[in-house]
Amino acid sequence: MLYIFTAVLLTLILLFFALGIDNNITVTKYDIKSPKIRRNLKIAVISDLHSCDYGPNQELLMDKINNHSPDIIVMPGDIIDDKRPIDKTIEFFQEITKLYPCYYTTGNHEIRIDHLAYLKNVIKNHGIEVLDGKCSICNDLSICGIDDFELGEEVWYSQLNACSNTIESKHFNILLSHRPERVCDYTNCNFDLVIAGHAHGGQWRVPHILNGLYSPNQGLFPKYAGGKYTINKTVLVVSRGLAKENILIPRLYNPPELVIININ
Repeated sequence: MLYIFTAVLLTLILLFFALGIDNNITVTKYDIKSPKIRRNLKIAVISDLHSCDYGPNQELLMDKINNHSPDIIVMPGDIIDDKRPIDKTIEFFQEITKLYPCYYTTGNHEIRIDHLAYLKNVIKNHGIEVLDGKCSICNDLSICGIDDFELGEEVWYSQLNACSNTIESKHFNILLSHRPERVCDYTNCNFDLVIAGHAHGGQWRVPHILNGLYSPNQGLFPKYAGGKYTINKTVLVVSRGLAKENILIPRLYNPPELVIININ
């Protein structure tokens, strides 16, 4: 009897893990209301791609994006990985910039690559706006961005302050920043929306029960693993990212995620 019970239990455990591994891209939509926006704005968030392969010319990812016809693309870091070849990211840059305005900030993995200035020039040369302590302002919209905290605390705060001092209350102000755990710093700066990544959805999830087991810089049961959070007057959207982890650390009930934000 004990043998049968053990065999059944092991089978159920294996089945639980097998059903939880899915590398197909899922789409998560968030709606934000603001009187500052005079027209509907649709934003696609590409975070934590980590130079992963989504087919020739990244067509699997591109098809998902094109199905939603966003107005702009934002990339809050770790699009390029420091341990994988850059080729698949370059393919993505070449395809995405044909169709959409793109805005980019670095994550910790880009910071770890030598010659950061050269890397940023590569990104810019593909027609992508790199925001490192700068804001891009168009009509009623301001999109700001800062480099990852790993570049150094002094640089990080300097860039955040520069963005905060640039924005105007009449605009809908967006900040791209890789790390969601710095939320207290963001909400003191009067941004309407902060878009982040880095947490990879907490790696292992159980929908409706566990939003994330562990994420970098937040530890066990991270508060900001992925989702939409409202803190005071600031909305924080955290993407679970598009990285397809290797077999040693699979994503469990946490498929790669494309985030679509509708602002109206």
